[in-house]
Amino acid sequence: MKIPRSLHAGAALALAIGPIGAQDAATTLGALLQRADAVVHARYLGSTHVGERRAARFATLRTLAGSTNSEAFTLTEPDGRACGRALAGLIPGAAYVAFLDQRTPTAPRLASSGSRALPLATPELVRHLQLLIESPAEDWTRHFAASLEAQDPRVRTDAALDLARRPDVERLPSTGRTAVLDALTRGLEDETAPLTALVQTTARCRPEGSANVLVRHFVTATTPWLDACVLAALERFPAEEVAACVPSHPHRGGRTVAIAERIEPHAGAPILAAIAVGDIDHSARTRAATALSLRGYRPGDLLRIGVRPADLPVSGLPQRHAPRFRSINPALAMPGPAR
Repeated sequence: MKIPRSLHAGAALALAIGPIGAQDAATTLGALLQRADAVVHARYLGSTHVGERRAARFATLRTLAGSTNSEAFTLTEPDGRACGRALAGLIPGAAYVAFLDQRTPTAPRLASSGSRALPLATPELVRHLQLLIESPAEDWTRHFAASLEAQDPRVRTDAALDLARRPDVERLPSTGRTAVLDALTRGLEDETAPLTALVQTTARCRPEGSANVLVRHFVTATTPWLDACVLAALERFPAEEVAACVPSHPHRGGRTVAIAERIEPHAGAPILAAIAVGDIDHSARTRAATALSLRGYRPGDLLRIGVRPADLPVSGLPQRHAPRFRSINPALAMPGPAR
């Protein structure tokens, strides 16, 4: 069986996944399945050194996909540990899954540089690959969602990254949506999952209760690297749904204002008004009042709803303009208006 090669370029993956996880997203189990000529379950026998290169010998246990030319194969790379190398830390006698590129006339090579194309063959990882290989492509989205609960960290993490690239995430059944929300909730607690991918997938399939999870995290958490992603995700939800989640969490200065600024004016204005007149810090009240002024509220309107004069945006305060500069030397004086 010839596995179709992926047409996804690294740049496209970075746009789909975001900066966090983009490098791993190019070498997920799903991406490697699409790229490899053959996927082999093999046992590592040992290595020899030829000059400055390491040669690792493998015995084929079974071919999961594609075809191989013999019952054994050898992979080579420059000796030593370095980025993009996979053979230095192998365990003799252990079983691995090799994603092979067999286009070279002499010997096969890994379909991607680095150890991600040569993972340990845990039973769960092998079952995951077999399920993908035996399933039609349209079923992969559902399988990735189910694998978010896997015990094997490679399977679980790659499933989240693979799921974020699927074009039909919005059509996930309720069980798949629940799995996405559960994975996001766990990931936000321990910050070990590919959160950018999970947040984006959540925004696309919008499981019930997910807006509340995102709002609660944004208002109360301290993960500034994820803020932009969460705010962008909240923009995909109905504004009324997001607005209904905000009052259920204590105001935390400008973070609540940031949410209200991003949703539609008719839903965000009441939140901004409540913050502008609330008993929270001055900077948050001023920011909320400024946001209201940008939405058409005049200084008089702000004062009528209870905004303190000290919290009015600068543009709403009377301005005193300095007198026009005139030189004490009449020859240098700026000409005044014609009379």
